[in-house]
Amino acid sequence: MFWHFVTLSTGKSALVDFSKVMYVTESGEGATLHFHLESENASGKKVPKSITVKESVSVLGKVLKSRKFF
Repeated sequence: MFWHFVTLSTGKSALVDFSKVMYVTESGEGATLHFHLESENASGKKVPKSITVKESVSVLGKVLKSRKFF
């Protein structure tokens, strides 16, 4: 497990296990982390869970490279 603090788009801090992150995409406000876990969207379709964070993809890439996850 590899835990790291991130700042959510709401401004709150969250502790994320990066070993559960499938991929990271760039969003207008920072980055979106997509997880291995699934949830159901409004139409009942299973989709990967995701959260939007204020950190940029380049900042998260540096964190992941330091732990050989990226």
